[in-house]
Parts: sequence; C-alpha cells; structure tokens
Amino acid sequence: MSEHDSAAEHGTRAAASLIQAAAGAGQTVLQQATQRRREEQLRTQQADRDRQQIDRDIQRQAEQAQRDAQRHAEQAARDAQRQAEQAQRQAEQAQRDAQRHAEQGARESQRRWGRFAEQVDPRLTLGSDWPELAAAFDRAHEAGYDVLDRIGPLALEEELPVLRPAEELRHRLAADCPASISEPDPATAAAAGTAASQSAADSVTQAQTHQQNPQNRAAARQLTSDISHAGGTRR
Repeated sequence: MSEHDSAAEHGTRAAASLIQAAAGAGQTVLQQATQRRREEQLRTQQADRDRQQIDRDIQRQAEQAQRDAQRHAEQAARDAQRQAEQAQRQAEQAQRDAQRHAEQGARESQRRWGRFAEQVDPRLTLGSDWPELAAAFDRAHEAGYDVLDRIGPLALEEELPVLRPAEELRHRLAADCPASISEPDPATAAAAGTAASQSAADSVTQAQTHQQNPQNRAAARQLTSDISHAGGTRR
C-alpha cells in the first residue's frame, strides 16, 4: 500500500470517527431535548392538576361558606321567630295581667262606692254605666275631692235621667272635678260601648220600674237629702 493510500484510509477512518462522534453527540442532544420536553410536559400537567385542585378547593370552600351562611341565616331566623313569639306571649300576658288588674280595681271601686251610690240614687248601680262612675269616684277622691259631701248636691241639681243616670252624674262630677276624668283606652272604650248597647234595654226597664214606684223614688230623694244635709252640717 502506498503512502497516499495509507493517508486516505487514515483520513477515511478519522472522518468516520468524527461522523460517529457527531452522530452520538446529536443523539445525546436529541435525547436531552426529548427529556426536557417530557419534563416540561410533566411540569405543565402537574401545574394543571395543581390549578384544578386549587379550583376544587376554592369551590368546596365557597360551597361550605354558602352552607354555613345559609345555616346561620336559618338559625338567626328561628331565633328571631322564637324571640318574636316570646315577646308576643309576654305582651299578651302583660295585657291579661293589666286586664285582670283593671277588672279587680273596677270590682273594688264598685264595692267601695256601691252602698253610698245606692243611697244617692238606687238606680246608679243598676246599669252598665255604673263601673265608670265608681272609677270616677276613685279618681276624684284621690285628687282630694270630697265625694261624700259633693255627690248628693250634684245629683240634686236636676233630676237624673231615666236612661243611664250614672253616666249623667259622672258628667256632672267631671264638670265639678276635672280630676275625675280619665283618658279612655280605645279597646276598653269599645268594649264598654258594646256592653252598654247590650244592656241598654235592661237599664231602661230597671230605671222605668224604679221610677214607677213612688216609694222607691221618695226613699231615694230622702236619702239624697240626708246625705246633702249631713255634708252641709259637717262643713
């Protein structure tokens, strides 16, 4: 083999070696690039999974917060309803207590002044207007008005009417003692008006019966005169 041929062969082997080395390097670079792409894909996929997990967590938290808010709102509504019902029961109980107290006070007033009123005029305690007159006696007495001395003369100023004489005497008392006037409660006034309407016929019948009896009328006038005379003597 000539020197030229030997050099050519050596060059060929060197070139083949370089080509092989370049191919190996290229393969390595390709493998590394492929690995990086896979890693990048994995990172991207993991990032997507992380975002999805975060979204799910946020969604769960929002749903839980909504459930909690709904539960709290329902509980608050139940509490408010219970409080309103309790307040209603307390108000109703207070109203019943006030009604019982008022009725008890009215009964006591009627017992306290009943005998005296019958002495002034037996008709005064017969009608539905009597409780209001008894209460007016109480208010006047509490204000320092001398009920025992003044009512007889007031009743004799003019003959009391057949219908609702206690109401007429109460008006006379109001003119003589404004402290006997009370601001009526609307519900009480309505109830009193209903009761008055229902018992008006009975009051008329009772008053007419008494008016037709000369002995009763004379006795009433005599009792009134006695009370008036006794009051004038004390003065």
